[in-house]
Amino acid sequence: MKLLHVPFAYYPDACGGTEVYVAALCRFLSAAGVENVVAAPATEAADYEHEGVRVHRFAVHPAITQRMMFVEGDPVAAAGFARILDDEKPDIVHFHANSPAVSILCLREARKRGIPALSTYHTPTVSCQRGTLMRWGVQPCDGGLRPTVCAACFLNAHGMPRAIASMTAVASYVTRPLAALPGLSNATRAVLGASPLVVGRMRATHEWWSGMKKVIALCRWTESLLLLNKVPAERIRLVRHGLPTPAKGVTKAISPSPLRLVFLGRLDPDKGIDLIINAMRLAPDLSVTLDLFIISPLGENSTALSLRLQTEGDPRITLRAPVPSTEVVDTLKDYHALLVPSRWLETGPLVVLEAFAAGIPVIGSDLGGIAEWVEDGRNGLLVKDLSVQAWGEALRRIAQEPDLLPQLRAGVEDPRTMREVAAEMYEIYVQVLAVIVD
Repeated sequence: MKLLHVPFAYYPDACGGTEVYVAALCRFLSAAGVENVVAAPATEAADYEHEGVRVHRFAVHPAITQRMMFVEGDPVAAAGFARILDDEKPDIVHFHANSPAVSILCLREARKRGIPALSTYHTPTVSCQRGTLMRWGVQPCDGGLRPTVCAACFLNAHGMPRAIASMTAVASYVTRPLAALPGLSNATRAVLGASPLVVGRMRATHEWWSGMKKVIALCRWTESLLLLNKVPAERIRLVRHGLPTPAKGVTKAISPSPLRLVFLGRLDPDKGIDLIINAMRLAPDLSVTLDLFIISPLGENSTALSLRLQTEGDPRITLRAPVPSTEVVDTLKDYHALLVPSRWLETGPLVVLEAFAAGIPVIGSDLGGIAEWVEDGRNGLLVKDLSVQAWGEALRRIAQEPDLLPQLRAGVEDPRTMREVAAEMYEIYVQVLAVIVD
């Protein structure tokens, strides 16, 4: 069996959770005798090997248009992807991304060649115009594709007040022809044609799902979203995340004071780092330390500068350099609890499983995958309000209730691994090929 995996990017480039997942899946499937190949977009075409897996990078268009972004996808990327299909002739294409570069045009190329395709819903960007599945940025969305509502939320994400965004989304069905006038910026064109553009994107999304033999959901909320959008139940499979590498050693015994808390994640507003920094400010009396391991490099961009300014003046907060993914679990063993203050619906995040593998509880937002992995009061705490005050209360609880932390640590269990995920996926691949043969 030869599989072609298609993520957003790939190593040695800077990669996220999707690529960590793909690399681990390839590793365990390869051990089972499956031939794995990776194809991912890049600025230039390239071919190389990474950890024993052949990798093909296909070039993207140097100037992505609005129509490519929302509706058609990138034809240059699709042409490069088609050449990889012809060279590799995989039995199955497994799409782990959906983007202008990895679009319905790529799916159509696979279908032209009679190659069955699967897709995994890794991030809300697959179907959400805002990219977070947070309606107006403040409340979880059920993920139902509703053109005018989604267009208004998209406009709001780009700075337009709710009421004006809603009116503009309705008006855009009429103002769309004006978007073709010369000399307009892309932002203005998006405003004038917001709802029609979103309709085009939704059609592409439905075509994407309908063209898949199986759609893999990593969470219950994703499964519900797919069902809500009329993806047939028999085409959906729930295959939960797994830890890429098994935990090593035992939980460390560390001093109970000060309480050592840790955040490990990307430098991104949706990760909610500011919530926990400001919550610390609300509790200057707590004997607590907070180490921030920022995955993205701390360059001198505005977000990084803002983070530095927020942490200045509080000696309890320390910015740490990122650690390799293979060292995350051992690093987390030096802390009492992990903080995951996400502001969006995640299908993981992987760091929750890494914390459990380290034997420490998680204090996380009551959203998405976090709420499915963390059982409030058993192996962690769920913060139900995305506010500094709510996070401050959670920090006080963990610091001032002496029996709480031992109780939560006792409830932590070893997470499932990517070996188990690979076994489930292998069965799905075999089923898909059996149907094709029949």
